[in-house]
Amino acid sequence: MLAVFTRAQVATDLPTSAVSGAELSSDTFRLLSGVPSADGATRLVYAVRNTAGSPCLILIIGESRQTTISCVPEPEISRSGMSAYLQDATDYYAVLWQTDGTLSAYGGLVTALTAVG
Repeated sequence: MLAVFTRAQVATDLPTSAVSGAELSSDTFRLLSGVPSADGATRLVYAVRNTAGSPCLILIIGESRQTTISCVPEPEISRSGMSAYLQDATDYYAVLWQTDGTLSAYGGLVTALTAVG
């Protein structure tokens, strides 16, 4: 999982728009996945380290570019890895970055619930 930080950063590892909300080390961004979503936008998953050195998982979805950042100090990473979940008005998406480096993801369209009674 953390071996991704040993490879050299390339231009495609850098987000095309600013990611805010945490103190992140820009030279540690690594693109893990870029997946087209149902609305034609892109779901992006990045690994990065924060300025304290902890690995973070960043998830960006939809045309709104909603973003969530999950950072965990290395000694506290669970055996299953790190996860992030994000939902906007039309889309939801969840990722699990497993300790073996595998990235699992699922998502879909948000459906409205109607009150009964």
